[in-house]
Amino acid sequence: MDDIKHCKLNPKFLPRNDVIFSIMFADRELFSQLLTSVIGEPVNPIEVISQANITKENTEHNNIRLDTYAVEPSGRSLSADMQNTYSRQYIENRTVYYACRLISRQKVENLQYEDLKQVAVSFILTSKRNKQAPVEIIHMYRENDKEHIYSGLITIYNVFVPSVVKTEDDTISETLKIFARFFSITDQNDLNNFIQAYKDSPLTSLLILRYGEAINRTDLDKIIEREYFAMKSAEALKMEYLEKNKQVDARLAQMVLEKNRLDVEKNQLDVEKNQLDVEKNRLDVEKNQLDVEKNRLDVEKSKLQESIKSFSDRIVAIVKKLYAMPCPVEEISETVGISQSDVRNILGLAN
Repeated sequence: MDDIKHCKLNPKFLPRNDVIFSIMFADRELFSQLLTSVIGEPVNPIEVISQANITKENTEHNNIRLDTYAVEPSGRSLSADMQNTYSRQYIENRTVYYACRLISRQKVENLQYEDLKQVAVSFILTSKRNKQAPVEIIHMYRENDKEHIYSGLITIYNVFVPSVVKTEDDTISETLKIFARFFSITDQNDLNNFIQAYKDSPLTSLLILRYGEAINRTDLDKIIEREYFAMKSAEALKMEYLEKNKQVDARLAQMVLEKNRLDVEKNQLDVEKNQLDVEKNRLDVEKNQLDVEKNRLDVEKSKLQESIKSFSDRIVAIVKKLYAMPCPVEEISETVGISQSDVRNILGLAN
């Protein structure tokens, strides 16, 4: 336990690294536990062939381009491959291609095709983009008939690591969850948490032991330079490039949609602005009409005020003349048609 507690992560070679995976799972026990947890039944490989251990002279195995590969005493072929970057169509075609290669490498004598042995291809997929179920099992069914398998030779297992880590599905074994958590490690803190969470499992000790051995191999740089891993590295770069292009295209499509939406909103605003301009012009016309009417009323008011003043002046003059005749206040009031109080006010008399 103390040994695994002090395990140091190599950031350049994470557990999901293709090279590290090929080295670690050349171990028969690890390979068996991984495939058993994926397939759901015990597997018993005779020997695990790993790209990390293949030499150029081993042409038969070198033609099978898989991270790890094995055959059981029954003749069934098994494979486990690590894939960090992928697209759906890419992974579908590749798994079928690998399965077919495992079948085609079997010798058929005297046209005895019924003697072909089963193959089980497993892909460990670590990308976080995928939202599939934890494990996708693929069989070959007859067209329009999902009850009968056309051929029982091929079974493909796609393990979506992020989904396995998050799942609460009781049908997913604890062993597969441990593997998924291990392949999800990205830094020392993740590694420490993994060890703490699964310290009581013998599998944890085996994983940490084999990981430490893998990252400390003296021939690690030479393994990385091999054609197989160079091709996988180039393949990963290609998939990243395609994914980035896909993301750029998606972003551009979003931007086009956003531009179209903004153009529609702008057109709507332009229509509303034109309507407001028309309404403003109408109000301006009404205001001008009101101003003209106000000016007319002001002129009439001035004329009326002048008429009232002129009339008042005549009334005052008449009142003063009548009073000078002399004429009593009461008669002046009755003659002119104003109150006696107004008469006295005009004349300056006390009421």
